[in-house]
Amino acid sequence: MSDASLHARVVEFERFERKIAAGAKLAKQWGAGKCGESAAARALNLGHYVALRSHDLTDLQYRLAAHGLSSLGRSEGQAQASVSAVLTVRCGRPCW
Repeated sequence: MSDASLHARVVEFERFERKIAAGAKLAKQWGAGKCGESAAARALNLGHYVALRSHDLTDLQYRLAAHGLSSLGRSEGQAQASVSAVLTVRCGRPCW
């Protein structure tokens, strides 16, 4: 893969990552800050998952699978961590 192509993919994945992070706003709207720590963590994950699934991931999933990476198909348990892990492997940067 050329440097330009790799850079384009990194930019694309980072844009996608920001969309997923917007799930925190959903959790806040649902009142996640007003409940216990465990419930707040679950609400935050649900917000991330809803944000993840609000986008058509078909093309991304095929490209990830072609590189032997997770297609994010079973990411509901840890939505943001799943995206972070793929970004770390694919883009060579650390998890947040």
